[in-house]
Amino acid sequence: MQKIVIIGSFPGYKFSDSEIKEIENSDIIFTGRRNMELVDQINKEKVIIENLEKSTEYIGKLLYENKKILIIASGDPLFYGIGRHVVNTFGENNVKILPHIGSIQYAMSLINESYEDLYVVSLHGRPIKGFAQKIFNRNKAIIFTDRINTPSAIARYLVDFNILNYSMYVFENLGYGNQKIKSIEIPDAVNENFLDPNIVYLKRRNLIRNNYSDDNFIKINNNITKKEIRDISVSEMEIQENDIIWDIGSGSGSISIQACRLNPMGKVFSVEKNVDSYKNIILNMKKFHCDLDVIHGHAPEVLTDLPDPDIVFIGGSSGKIEDILDISFKRLKSGGRMIINTATIDNFMRSVHYFKKIEKSIEIIQANISRNRDIKNGIMMAPLHQIYIIRVVK
Repeated sequence: MQKIVIIGSFPGYKFSDSEIKEIENSDIIFTGRRNMELVDQINKEKVIIENLEKSTEYIGKLLYENKKILIIASGDPLFYGIGRHVVNTFGENNVKILPHIGSIQYAMSLINESYEDLYVVSLHGRPIKGFAQKIFNRNKAIIFTDRINTPSAIARYLVDFNILNYSMYVFENLGYGNQKIKSIEIPDAVNENFLDPNIVYLKRRNLIRNNYSDDNFIKINNNITKKEIRDISVSEMEIQENDIIWDIGSGSGSISIQACRLNPMGKVFSVEKNVDSYKNIILNMKKFHCDLDVIHGHAPEVLTDLPDPDIVFIGGSSGKIEDILDISFKRLKSGGRMIINTATIDNFMRSVHYFKKIEKSIEIIQANISRNRDIKNGIMMAPLHQIYIIRVVK
C-alpha cells in the first residue's frame, strides 16, 4: 500500500522544496475548501473534504487501486487536525506527515507572547459544557472556536460563570490580507462581531480565590454538608482525572462543586428533587465557576439516562436508600467508589445491611466535629451533628 502523505499549510507561507516534490509525486490531492486556493494551480485531481468519514472511505478505495494520496491540512496535522484520524484509520506505518507552523505559533508571535505554559482547548465542533472548570485560573489559554462557539458566545459564557480575570484577544483571519487582532474586555466582547475563522487567547490578570466556607454557599435553612465533612467525603472518593461522579441528594451542591474543582476534565452530575435546592445548585455552580450537570428529579428514577459512574456520593435518599444503593451500585464501574453520608442511625443500619446482604465489605468513619464558639469568659467547642461516612469499593 502507498503511504498517505499529509502536508501542513498556513496562509502566506509557500510550500518547501520537499513538500512540492511530494505534491508532484501524488495522484490525487485531498484538502479542505479553505485550502483549495493553495493547490488550485496544480494540475492534479483534487477532492474537497466535506465529510471526513466519506473522504476516509474514498481514500481507502483509492489506496486499494494503488493511488498516491496527498492531503493538504491546516497548520500542524497532528494538533487538533486530520492527522490523528488518518493515522488511526490506516496505521502509523502507512502515513507520512510534514507539519507546518500553526495558528497558535503565528498568533503568539504577533503579540510577542511565550506559550510554553499555554493551555489549549478546542470548542470546534464540541459543546461548551464544562468549559468553566477547565479554564478556571489557567495562566494562559487558547480556544479554538467555531460558528456556534464564537468569541461572543465564549465571552457570554465567561460572564455567566463570573470568570472575568482575563485579558481577551481575538485573532481573526490569521494569515490572510484582512487579518485582525482585537484586544477586548470580556463583557465588551459579548455583543461584538468577529470575522471567521478566529481563535481566542485569554491571559490571566489575577487569581480568583474562592471562599468555600459553609456561609458562602446559597442554601436553605443552613442545610449543607459541613466543610469538614465535605473534606473527608471528597478525600474518600479518591478522584481521578476524567471521573464521572454522581452526587445524589445534592442539596446546595457543595459536594459537587468541591469534587468538580478536583476533576475539571471529568463530569459531575448533581441530582436534587427539591426545586428550590435545584435552583440554588445552579446559582452556586456559577458563583464558584463550576459547570455541573444539574438534574431536577427523584432518585433512583432519574439515574437511568446518566452515564455509568466512577464515583457515587449519596447525601440524601428521601427514604429510598435501598433502591438508590441497588441501582447505583449495579451501575458503578469496576473499581469505582461509593460514599454514603448519613446522620441517622436508621439510614446507617439500612446501608450496612444492604452491603452485608450482597456480601460486600465496607469502611465506616464516624465523624464527630466540633467548632470553637466564643462565650463570655472564653472559648468553648460546640459539636456539629455526628455523621456516618460509609465507603465501598466495587
